[in-house]
Amino acid sequence: MIIKHAKRFLSSTSSPRQTVIKNSAWLFAAEGVAKTLRIVLTICIARYLGPSVYGEYSFAYSFGLLFVIFADFGFNKLFIREVSRQKEQVKKFLDNISAVKLLLSVITYVLIVIVIHLLGKPLSTRRLVYLASIWIIMSSFTVFFQSVFQAFEQMQYDALIRIIQPAGFLMMALIVIWQDCGVVALVSVDIVAGIITFASVVMVVTKKFVRFGIEFDVGFIKNVLCEAWPFAIMVICGTIYFSIDIMLLSYFKDDYSVGIYSACVDIYKAAVIPSAIVCTALFPRLSIKAHIGGEGYTKILKKLVILQVLLGSLIAIMICIFAHHAIMILYGKGFEESIGYLRVILVLVPIRYLNFIVGDSLSALNIQRKRMWAIFICMVFNFTTNLYFIPLYGIAGAIGTTIATECLLAGQYWFYTLKTVQRKRIV
Repeated sequence: MIIKHAKRFLSSTSSPRQTVIKNSAWLFAAEGVAKTLRIVLTICIARYLGPSVYGEYSFAYSFGLLFVIFADFGFNKLFIREVSRQKEQVKKFLDNISAVKLLLSVITYVLIVIVIHLLGKPLSTRRLVYLASIWIIMSSFTVFFQSVFQAFEQMQYDALIRIIQPAGFLMMALIVIWQDCGVVALVSVDIVAGIITFASVVMVVTKKFVRFGIEFDVGFIKNVLCEAWPFAIMVICGTIYFSIDIMLLSYFKDDYSVGIYSACVDIYKAAVIPSAIVCTALFPRLSIKAHIGGEGYTKILKKLVILQVLLGSLIAIMICIFAHHAIMILYGKGFEESIGYLRVILVLVPIRYLNFIVGDSLSALNIQRKRMWAIFICMVFNFTTNLYFIPLYGIAGAIGTTIATECLLAGQYWFYTLKTVQRKRIV
């Protein structure tokens, strides 16, 4: 009886509250499994490669992420917002955006190859960048198709896809490590896992939601691009903001510094996952509420802000207490220097939780251009200050700059949100 009731609750959408709880439950469960798999992967890969090679490995993925934003072009957020409001348009959006993404992906990969050559990196690093970029571009398509599940608020399918990638990669990575095949083989099997994941998401979308193809409706695409470009700028600036510190550490310092810093950042990213899950589950509902207007939207936003800050603070405190154990268990000897840096970077967790929900509120209110300018200002600030502080202070400079940037972003988000809700009389 209990099992039947649980199955019915996790598969139905009888009310908005039940939908949000159901979707959050699915995503928390899936991310819990996926993150456990990634932790095992991180332990195995970091211990196998060591700080220096792990730094090179992290650089390859960070470099690819800097460019794949041109292929994404902010389509995911726009797709979720618009299709959640007008679900009958799902095929139109899916077909046309897929066509544009294919074209942009080819251009993006050519650009990656050209730039990494111009940087004069050694052949071993270039080879890793080529392979990592293939996986990153493929993953951008997977994430885009997962937007269908989010727009329809059917996160159980999204949960399934989130598990497939790390599970497949873990199994193949363990074989590579056991056979001592090297870092190139590790990235190669990541691509294989990505192909399996992409095939899975396409199959689910086709069977459960809509049969899609490729369409190039010039008028429709023009309208989509006009709406999407602020999201694209946000993604571009955000990616540069989150990746430029590793790029500059690699340039001004060495791969060892990148490895030590990446260990801290990996744990920090894990700490903000609960916030990302809640915001993912809530964004379609926030978009609908913001479109309708009224006091309901403001009440939801106020409650979420309080919840996010409290949850972020609690998680940051817990990780700070066990920082030594976390680094030594996950990364082992050679990463001891990361412990102190980790305790400092955890200050970011509650701030990041706040920025997640308030930033999404700007997108839900159709003022993504305000969010775009806020992120652009922070990107410029982060880049210029990193250029000054990383050569002088290395990892400490990168962490200090990131904390200052997140505080600047929070201030701008709050200003624009309060100004907008007051103007629209949502409060």
